[in-house]
Amino acid sequence: MLLLIPIVGLHMALTYIAPFPLDKINIIFAFLILFILFNKSGAVVWISFLVHYLVELYATTAFGVIIFSGTFSILLVYWLSKNVFTNPRFVVAIGLSAMGLVLYRAVYALSLFLLEVLSRGTYAAGLVPGVIVLYLWEL
Repeated sequence: MLLLIPIVGLHMALTYIAPFPLDKINIIFAFLILFILFNKSGAVVWISFLVHYLVELYATTAFGVIIFSGTFSILLVYWLSKNVFTNPRFVVAIGLSAMGLVLYRAVYALSLFLLEVLSRGTYAAGLVPGVIVLYLWEL
């Protein structure tokens, strides 16, 4: 629990300091996937909520988009690791990480799109044609 703030700080520092391909590494998801694999505890969902809340405080998107997409994707990854991929192997860790990141980005983009449609505002300014390429760099 004491590692939450340093992990968020490391994630934000890597995002702002690292060069282009390396700034897309999601330290938070790597930590949470490792927590799921080694701990097998449902507390990872609450940890995800707290970590994404801290990230949300510094984000430029509408409040709640990062919290919802991050917590929802970690919840589904936890469920998959508990019920489908029960063996904590390296290949399972990579598969869960990829599924979690794809799920996170899909829910994130869908949330921004719904905000754009429902509010007719500028929330989805990040949904440009090259968004898939940018999301693939994170994988």
